Amino acid sequence: MSDGRKYNGPLDTGVGTLNDDHSKIFVVLNEVRHGLEKNEPTPDIASGAVFARELFSLHCAKEEYLMKEAGYANFDAAAKDHRKLSEIFDKFIEDVASGAADERNAADLILAIVEHIRTFDRDYAKSINAVLTVPHLELTMFRDVDG
Repeated sequence: MSDGRKYNGPLDTGVGTLNDDHSKIFVVLNEVRHGLEKNEPTPDIASGAVFARELFSLHCAKEEYLMKEAGYANFDAAAKDHRKLSEIFDKFIEDVASGAADERNAADLILAIVEHIRTFDRDYAKSINAVLTVPHLELTMFRDVDG
């Protein structure tokens, strides 16, 4: 990932739909980070942070559904880490809204998500890939509205 806009390389999970979600989250968070660097108006930055949080929430729901379907053995730890990241995200949004956040806070959040991908996503991607090949499993509720 060179500038946060292209998602590939060492963070690739091997599951296209998860990689796509990660990419979208990182693109929005990097825009928020750039906004904080440029001291853009707080409402603009806050709306971006909230949007990234919503993308993250949907992504976690998708991952947890797929992990359960796959019988992923380390589900509880991965779900606990999702909750921890959600709390970090919520604190970040509060800080953005109050004007207390800066680009380092956004970078810290991005790094926490990267660590989650390195720790959990690559591990359970193998299990999820097995589920995604089952013909009866329909994931229409997770498809992009514009794609």
